[in-house]
Amino acid sequence: MEYEEPLLRIPLETAIQQNRLEGKRLEKEWGVVHKALATLTTREEKGEGQGAPAVCKGLDKISAKLRGVKRKLEDAAAEQQAHLDVAVKRADLIASAPAQPLDLDRDISFFDQKTTRLVAEYLFRNGHGATAEALVRETGVEDFVDTAIYKLLEPMVARIREKDAGPALAWCGENRSRLAQVSSTVEIKLRAAECLALAAAPAAAGGCKPAVSALFYCRKYVSPLVGTCDASLSVLRKVMGCLAAKEAPAPPGEWARLAEEFSAAFLAANCTSGCPLFLVLLQAGLLCLNTCKGQLSDYTNPADPLSDPTMQSLATGLPQMTRKNSALVCPLTGEIMDDNNPPMVTPQGKVYSKAGVHQLAQFFMPSDSAPGKPPLDGRIGSFTCPITGDTCSLQSLRKAYVM
Repeated sequence: MEYEEPLLRIPLETAIQQNRLEGKRLEKEWGVVHKALATLTTREEKGEGQGAPAVCKGLDKISAKLRGVKRKLEDAAAEQQAHLDVAVKRADLIASAPAQPLDLDRDISFFDQKTTRLVAEYLFRNGHGATAEALVRETGVEDFVDTAIYKLLEPMVARIREKDAGPALAWCGENRSRLAQVSSTVEIKLRAAECLALAAAPAAAGGCKPAVSALFYCRKYVSPLVGTCDASLSVLRKVMGCLAAKEAPAPPGEWARLAEEFSAAFLAANCTSGCPLFLVLLQAGLLCLNTCKGQLSDYTNPADPLSDPTMQSLATGLPQMTRKNSALVCPLTGEIMDDNNPPMVTPQGKVYSKAGVHQLAQFFMPSDSAPGKPPLDGRIGSFTCPITGDTCSLQSLRKAYVM
């Protein structure tokens, strides 16, 4: 369960962040109240007050302000408690993970819920938010999927793809310290893209030139970000070079690439792994099955997921698993071929288990005219190879011996 750290960390980090924000807001509100009390006291001490009615009116305003602050704090406390309750439920879920050895009949509900959660997360990350929300709602896993994070991310990514980085930059400004923790350069890259887009915009009637507007924008928004990350200076140099040379602002697909980079930075800042856990686990499972057998064009095995073309495409690029002890597996039955179920070789060179040959062969009892010694269990017949389509007699099959 080591890879389940984000499941427990996200609600705790969210509660901590809200606590900090409410602390800053409380400090600001208390400063306003303290200033109002000080002003009221100073006026009374200097004799500039308007008597008891004015003092009571001022105190009523301060009291109303304090009641508003109290309501906000109560709402924030309730929201923080909700996040903590979710964290407790997730901790209980992790603690209830089945112990080794696994029993699928006993632990099927746990794995079914986990699969649903991972699929929902994968759908959210790939832009299928409505489908993911419906899946989460129908299966009742709302407490174990961070729907709020993905719902916040989706419109910002959509706006970036439309070449509008406003909402994303507003979020970056509020979470600059968190982006610095993950060493992200997405904010200055978004600013640079907006600057170059401004330079390429048509000139407005009676306004300043686009290049001048871009230069002012760069001075106001891009230059202050230099030093926030290692690559910030190179980004600034690239922007100034493009402005000086009057080059095209961005190559095709630049905004789509920025959308992907912002999505990765957003998820990293929210303690979420960069790659969907569903894809990680799926590739880990396929890696264990990815051997040289998958390179055979005629390979088929109903018990092997990699015999399916879709699974083969998912395993593309994965390293091949090496095994110290190999076993021959029948492509017809998926069973291991051994002394009790020996491999049989057809005249075309295809290998099947004895049990697989029995399943597909057409048998008949030997007659007086049947030449040769009856193979297998005393019956004779024919066998049609499912790969080549050739039909041969069972007498022509030979046992294979592996040294």
